[in-house]
Amino acid sequence: MREIEVKILEIDIDSVISKLKSLGAKKSYDKQFISYYYDYKDERLKENKSVFRLRKEEKINRISFKKFISKDIVKDMEEIECLVDDFENFRLIMKMSGFIESNPFQKRRISYKLKEVTFDIDTYPRIPPFLEIEADSYETIVKYAELLGFKKEQLKPWNSKELFKHYGEDFL
Repeated sequence: MREIEVKILEIDIDSVISKLKSLGAKKSYDKQFISYYYDYKDERLKENKSVFRLRKEEKINRISFKKFISKDIVKDMEEIECLVDDFENFRLIMKMSGFIESNPFQKRRISYKLKEVTFDIDTYPRIPPFLEIEADSYETIVKYAELLGFKKEQLKPWNSKELFKHYGEDFL
């Protein structure tokens, strides 16, 4: 599956939610979760512009592998996800397989859906809230960003590492 998205920084959560509701978007998710990232000691995944993540979301655990495609005007990645039954055993399997586990990252996410567009309002500790818009094309992302009152110049094709760097925080 392709993941085509942008980030919009330092949003007013209540204002964005109000605008999303006025457009007819429906809330699909509101949860806290924790994520661990994995790489080999030689950082070959990072060198290959790939990410391997394990996420715990209340009663659901999922692994994701993301492979970088491009980052011109949007973050464009190939993404494969699947569910994992036993979170702690999967962590143990990863360690025993030679992967190095990052420190955990906690985040709250509130998601809305409108047609085939996903709007994720994310909040990390020490990082102002931001909006991710994910759609099938840049044009669709721009259309909905503008309907929410944002300008093209505010759309960042950043990954999490770039977001953290922008705020002077360490990521992995």
